[in-house]
Amino acid sequence: MDTLFTNKATKRCQAIVVLPVCNEEERLGACLQALHGQSVPYHAYELLLFLNNCTDESAAIAYQFQQRHPNLSLHIAQQTLPQAQANVGTARKMLMDEAWLRAGESGVILSTDGDTAVAPDWVEMNLKQLHAGSELVGGDIALAGRDLARLPERARAQHEADREYQQAVTLLESLLDPDPHDPWPRHHHHFGASLACTTAFYRRVGGLPQVDCLEDVALVEAARRADARVRHSPAVKVVTAARMAGRARIGLASQLREWQGAPEEPLVDSAAFLKLYFSIRHQLRRVWEGQSRRSAAASAMFSVLGVSEAALDRVFERCATFGALQDALDLRATLWRQMARGQHATGRLAATRDITALTARLCAAEHLAGSVTDGTLRDYAIPGGSENSHAPDLRWPDSRQLLA
Repeated sequence: MDTLFTNKATKRCQAIVVLPVCNEEERLGACLQALHGQSVPYHAYELLLFLNNCTDESAAIAYQFQQRHPNLSLHIAQQTLPQAQANVGTARKMLMDEAWLRAGESGVILSTDGDTAVAPDWVEMNLKQLHAGSELVGGDIALAGRDLARLPERARAQHEADREYQQAVTLLESLLDPDPHDPWPRHHHHFGASLACTTAFYRRVGGLPQVDCLEDVALVEAARRADARVRHSPAVKVVTAARMAGRARIGLASQLREWQGAPEEPLVDSAAFLKLYFSIRHQLRRVWEGQSRRSAAASAMFSVLGVSEAALDRVFERCATFGALQDALDLRATLWRQMARGQHATGRLAATRDITALTARLCAAEHLAGSVTDGTLRDYAIPGGSENSHAPDLRWPDSRQLLA
């Protein structure tokens, strides 16, 4: 395998940070400054920066930062990739594969982006989660407040509505199908701006899938199929750019453009469907883990899925993981078909309202009344349109000033 970097990681290095960059002259300086100002010693981590197909001043900014901060183990590679490979999926895979080779079987790989500023304890908190037993960690991603304020009104409103819906879904999932490796409080982000994994996990799932975009989502999907221990940690925080013109073919920028141009509110999974899906998945998980199949809940699950216990046993025999079992049963699509037409999807605002009401009822039934309220969801969700206190420097100074 050809390598981007010829030197080797030091023996004391605990984590390798990968940073793919394409034309980020306005944000790269703040990104690097945040990575330089970490709470762990400089020898504890190194940074692999890959400048791919840059036509702006990103390279000059990176090399000058390297010269001005020799205490940071910053290694820089620069290439012009062929058109078919000139994408974030290829660049991130090249970096993560390189990090895996450098770090060895007991190492750690961290990923962020050139338009992102990580919190001062980002490396430390990722290491803490991985040392506690997680194999893959998604960080909590806030959008820069100044960027949000500049977005078109509809795109900003749709983003905020989606954030509230996704967080409501996450809480409902935590109640109906709790994951001991990913307990509440948690969030729903698992994207390249803040991902961390062990090298053992990276090898086990075959590395980062080879796709031109959404490579981060593809890695998380591989983790699900492998029953990996995934943590969506609220202690791991970054702030990233919110812009309508992005670098990836599909990503945040394309989603913002889609929301801006959509004439109507999008349809999403309804509270009724999510309740069914999470409940059946939880019961199926219990059966997979060896719990009784004779309970009323197990019998109801067999009925809803339309399979007999004997038929399910045959599927179990073919599957090595619970994730593979879900795929074999086509669980989500199967349950979607079980619901009456028009009940499985609804408008996002109505769905958020219904899910919030459902979680409140569930908590009340568990004698936890008051722990889940509109206020709780509001407090935990990332506030839109304002600068978050945890985020390092949301003013985003123009990095070109470093060349002066």
